[in-house]
Amino acid sequence: MKRISFLSCGLLAALAFPLSATAQLILPPGWKWATDVPSRVTTNADFDKVLGDSVWRFTQMTPGFHVTTRPAALMYDATIQASGRYAVESVQILFPGTSQSGYGLFIGGRDLDAAGAQFIAFLARRDGQVSIERRSAGQTTTLVPWTPSPAVKLAPKADDTASNTLRVSVELDSLRFNINGQPVAAVARRDLPVDGYFGFRTGADINMHITTIDFMRRLATVPPPKPAP
Repeated sequence: MKRISFLSCGLLAALAFPLSATAQLILPPGWKWATDVPSRVTTNADFDKVLGDSVWRFTQMTPGFHVTTRPAALMYDATIQASGRYAVESVQILFPGTSQSGYGLFIGGRDLDAAGAQFIAFLARRDGQVSIERRSAGQTTTLVPWTPSPAVKLAPKADDTASNTLRVSVELDSLRFNINGQPVAAVARRDLPVDGYFGFRTGADINMHITTIDFMRRLATVPPPKPAP
């Protein structure tokens, strides 16, 4: 299992206050990103003063990463790809806001910096719904429509955060999607493009902290039973 960042019990205390305009923020080393519309990534803590979709923020911030989108975006470690049977899991903490855009994980990423980008996204939403989408050459296909799920943790109050653990398991016959250890959806693997980059898929106008992303490769399978003599 590869863990790309760390979970800290002091997360909420550390992030309880707004970022200072003088905060030292850096881009995550080795990571790349792609936005649905042209936009420049910035590490400026006071970027909220810039209007429109021209900038967004993706920074390394212990523990993990902080993301504040304007347009929707993909973020991924360009040094790692997944294939075969594997699982990807991430702890994601949604901050207060009004956007009902989805947030979560993507797998099967190819040509992500081109018009023909393709990936499969597993998304949750502030209102407790989940969805599975496939993007290919600019076209989005809904594999599982937005559906309410009791597995999604909601913020107790409007000014609270909501933490959810999302997991995608790629098996020989299917893709299985879990939130907080509970199954929420599954689709047949068939010809879905599951080999490639993986990472975060965050919709428009989302403010969140991501503490971990774990990649687990299945190295062995259970052999079939021997036929009876």
